[in-house]
Amino acid sequence: MRICENCTIEHDGNYASGRFCSSKCSRSFSTKVKRQQINNRVSNTLSGRGHVPISKVCEICKKQFDTIWSKRTQRFCSLSCSSVYKNDVYDSARKAGIKSASSQKKRSKNEELFYELCLSEFLDCLANENFFDGWDADIIIHSEKIAILWNGIWHYKQISKKQSLKQVQTRDSIKVEKIKLKGYFPYIIKDMGKYNPDFVKQEFKKLKEYIAGKWISTTRVS
Repeated sequence: MRICENCTIEHDGNYASGRFCSSKCSRSFSTKVKRQQINNRVSNTLSGRGHVPISKVCEICKKQFDTIWSKRTQRFCSLSCSSVYKNDVYDSARKAGIKSASSQKKRSKNEELFYELCLSEFLDCLANENFFDGWDADIIIHSEKIAILWNGIWHYKQISKKQSLKQVQTRDSIKVEKIKLKGYFPYIIKDMGKYNPDFVKQEFKKLKEYIAGKWISTTRVS
């Protein structure tokens, strides 16, 4: 008989070389470890230790530069390099007759809260990363290969004369295809209302249920 490292119950199974009594305990144990790592990271940041320089390479000029943990997603060494990239993206979008990403609205409070919840569960969760052939997703969970698209009402309804609903939806379709080509799943959330923490928490629960279901499906196939 063995002792499960998660629930400490005796068992005679061979899951994960006998370390756990079931796949559920294995995932639960992994989640605990991730949460501890997140807590340590937050503690380091708050105490000042999170400001240790991180070395990166600029995607435009290819020069090496240093940044800090809180800016770990920084992709360019300077504003000039960032401007070069944005102009390239804008030109490509303009030639295709599509509005550039910079013309879209800023992140809503609902989306920001959802991202914070994702950060509490997934270590490799990033926001607004241009990972899909120059296209971004609102939130990307790399370990699960999920690209979350947080779509507000303007993705489905004409809300102003200046807005082109057709262009928005065309851009959405292209982005979804780019995400699929990268091997990621486009997980779309419709946010049709105002700031609502309960709505955000419910959507986060649905996301975790989807991920849990995906794990179960994978386990059954294998």
